[in-house]
Amino acid sequence: MLKEKSSLETNWVLERTDIGQAEIATRTLKLPMTVRAVLLMVDGKSDLSQLQRKMSGLPDAIGILDSLFNNGLIRRRHFSSDAASRDIGDKVQDSAKLAEKTLKQVAADSAKISAYGHPPSAPAPTPAIATPVATPAPKPATPVGKQRRSLALARLYLLDQMERMFGDRSEAARKLLRTATTREELLIVFGDCREILEETTGAERTRRIAEEFYALLPESTLAGPAVG
Repeated sequence: MLKEKSSLETNWVLERTDIGQAEIATRTLKLPMTVRAVLLMVDGKSDLSQLQRKMSGLPDAIGILDSLFNNGLIRRRHFSSDAASRDIGDKVQDSAKLAEKTLKQVAADSAKISAYGHPPSAPAPTPAIATPVATPAPKPATPVGKQRRSLALARLYLLDQMERMFGDRSEAARKLLRTATTREELLIVFGDCREILEETTGAERTRRIAEEFYALLPESTLAGPAVG
């Protein structure tokens, strides 16, 4: 056990419940930034000792995990041994079917060889007609002043802005940003950062940061949120 009053053990793998997932999407409970950062770090893959390393620097992170657990936002992930057994059984059956198919093919080929005295020769290939290879046109150079879009650049820009404006007080926001590994997750975290920016730096400054952020964010097939 981590400590006497904790409900969690270091080898537990934690995952978000339906309530926890809904809170990530809707922010109904309006959790503080630090609590939300801890909730986002629970990914269903990391055990508690790994989460501790990710949460280093966040105040009372284990206590927050305990609270999220006791209030039904996260839970211990249980791995089904029955499911694992079924998976192994399926793989064995697939291997047996493949072996049976291979043996039948070998038997059929052997019968052909016995009947003809040698393996049937393959028809001579038709000579290929050489076709001219078009030289690909050179890719146009990136216009001067236009920045390349990438998830890493968009995240790095927000990390820099939060660090510049809030210094040590930006630790929770920076932790959140580092956990965002997809475009959708980064947009969710930016929503939290935007609320903080509007409260502290004003709407105009926040709007300029949002414009820079969306200019760096990779485009999606879905319509993105408005910048204004």
